[in-house]
Amino acid sequence: MNKFETSPPTFLPWITVITPSYNQADTIRLTIESVLGQNYPNLEYIIIDGGSTDGTLEILKQYDGRFRWFSEKDKGQSDAINKGLKISTGDILTFLNSDDIYEPGALLKVGAFFSRHPEAKWVTGKCSIIDHEGRKISSLITWYKNIWFNLKLSRILFVLNFVSQPATFLHKEITHQIG
Repeated sequence: MNKFETSPPTFLPWITVITPSYNQADTIRLTIESVLGQNYPNLEYIIIDGGSTDGTLEILKQYDGRFRWFSEKDKGQSDAINKGLKISTGDILTFLNSDDIYEPGALLKVGAFFSRHPEAKWVTGKCSIIDHEGRKISSLITWYKNIWFNLKLSRILFVLNFVSQPATFLHKEITHQIG
């Protein structure tokens, strides 16, 4: 929320966060804690694991009942995300890799935006790049992406990659339109 939006709207849409994972025992706990720590009231969290053998499943079991998770061999990240999309029930969809995290309050800002702008099909924001311990790294890449992001020139999207996937959320109807 910006300085003019002092309170959340009364209606917040359901947000589905899908986390594809495979052998991410070193980082998945930070990811899970960042999602659950959002305390977003209308959250559906799904983790699709590709059959990890490194201790990831033991970590997932520690959170039993707090989100849905599945572990089976898959065909990689895109396959895992598509599996999650097929079972998702949220109005707003996103995926967060198992080595990424959300900053506090991120989902509330997204939910509030979609609540105030029901015509919006997608929204993206700024993103920091972090290491496996959650420390910010690659500040040059972040700086580069933020410069283009701040210019708000949609035609640049066809040429440059400045949209950060972990900070991008789409309305579910988009997946119905494009399959």
